[in-house]
Amino acid sequence: MHDLQQGNMNIIAENQIVENFLFYGKDFEKQKAIILCEIYRKNDFWRLSMVVNGFNGGLRVLLANFGGEEIKPNQQIQNQQIQNQQERCNNIQQQKDIPPQQTVKKISLKKSGDSHKIDLSKNIKTIHTNLNWSNQTKKGIFGITPPPIDLDLACMYRLKDGMKGVIQALGNSFGSEKYAPYIKLDMDDRTGSSATGENMYFYKPELIEFAVIFAYIYDGVADWNKTDATITLKQPGSPDIELNINNPNTNKRFVVFASMTASANGLNIVREERFFKGHKEIDNYYGFGFIWVPGSK
Repeated sequence: MHDLQQGNMNIIAENQIVENFLFYGKDFEKQKAIILCEIYRKNDFWRLSMVVNGFNGGLRVLLANFGGEEIKPNQQIQNQQIQNQQERCNNIQQQKDIPPQQTVKKISLKKSGDSHKIDLSKNIKTIHTNLNWSNQTKKGIFGITPPPIDLDLACMYRLKDGMKGVIQALGNSFGSEKYAPYIKLDMDDRTGSSATGENMYFYKPELIEFAVIFAYIYDGVADWNKTDATITLKQPGSPDIELNINNPNTNKRFVVFASMTASANGLNIVREERFFKGHKEIDNYYGFGFIWVPGSK
């Protein structure tokens, strides 16, 4: 350091020099490394302390002052090789310890009243509900193809704090991820052509006291046979719960696929497969007590 003419250290904050320190070689002798300053945080303030402490032994002695050790280049390569070998051995051992993966099958609730409990104590934060369908409309006797069937995914809910409502595309009641009831419908697929269908997310299922998941034919022929509609409830780390229609009612446009009822540490999912003429009928059957007015989308 003695051979240096002059050194300059600047402390810059918000593009401005807030501290400046000049040091000169004449102030040193055989030191090969010096600590110019220490910057540390105390009582929520950043503090600067000028040290100007030299070490004749260079970096090795400076590191030893803080309990460290200098690694020579060849030693570093050797240590890295040893570390890589240890990691390979650990990976092999971990692969031996991992049990063979088992294929997680879907849970299919086939009959009305069949149920399955979702255990919310397993940190399941979101329940993803998917509605998918296909249009099987064919040309009529006069060569006219009827309009595609438009299904809508929806739910009626009641939270444990008493809040209740409806999530659906009708009336633009798509819900929210950030605000109560923390239920959100992602889109309105008018034709059934979307590969992902319509999706509803329950972001805080632990708040639900009771809810029903239903779908309705908003437009097109009221024929559930031609929709191949399926509801799937997806749970992270658990099998999907699948519900389709086994006994379609072609006279009614609404079908309640499933109900969700709060239970100890979870939600009890029950297959309903009940058909209704409209929203008000569903409401009356399950006792939500809404006031209904005409709506459109």
